[in-house]
Amino acid sequence: MTPCFFTRSAGGLTPTDLPLSPWNTGALNGIAVGGLIATLIGEMAPPTETPMHWARLVIDLLGVVPATEIEPRFSILRQGRQMQLLQIELLAGGRVAARGQALRVRIADTPIARTPIAYPAPEALAPSPPQTLGVLRHADHRVVAGRMRTEGPGVLWMRFDYEVVSGVALSPLARATMASDYLAGRGNMMTAEPYSWPNLDISLFLMREPVGDWVLVEAQTESEGDGHGIASGVLADRQGVFAHAHQVVFIERAERLPDHVAL
Repeated sequence: MTPCFFTRSAGGLTPTDLPLSPWNTGALNGIAVGGLIATLIGEMAPPTETPMHWARLVIDLLGVVPATEIEPRFSILRQGRQMQLLQIELLAGGRVAARGQALRVRIADTPIARTPIAYPAPEALAPSPPQTLGVLRHADHRVVAGRMRTEGPGVLWMRFDYEVVSGVALSPLARATMASDYLAGRGNMMTAEPYSWPNLDISLFLMREPVGDWVLVEAQTESEGDGHGIASGVLADRQGVFAHAHQVVFIERAERLPDHVAL
């Protein structure tokens, strides 16, 4: 049976042990929340008059998302021939814990402006050591450049070997959204002292959906030392860059760094 983040229940979706946060084991991590929003929006999006594709997904994490049953609430904010704007809210314990808005735009024949990548293919790189954190146990990571606790940009190939919702194949939009949650973790700014830097949002801007299982993340994180930072990066597949992504990260001292910082 394929590992998964959530199973369907009478009231919505129930998390497994995989999506627990590295910062708070009573909460869900951003990878799972982002993947769930992307999966549900893809399932619930109504058909359109003209062919459309995803152009933007913005997710706000409205505080801690508890590791409890999640109830989705879907709405259509705009339905037109040129664009479609959709919204998903995730309710946990009676409150809205996260919200995602996705923009689809019409498909048209226009010039291509594509950025190639100059990094080795994932097969040319050594796999990262086995991980113990739930969300990382079923993901293949291949580090191109940069290490945790080493200041500077980072580059990483990744492949997810699980489903977000049990029985639902991982969609390209979900794959891209989950990879976007890695920005702050790869674009490193933390060195000698332990800090936590959970993200407050995910902003994903797509030129197209990823092709294939592997996604490359090239990221960096910057801060003016005022308690928050901005993580930015590009997402690519074997064909080249397909998206840009950003996060606002909340920075504070931590007693210890979670195990996954060894990646």
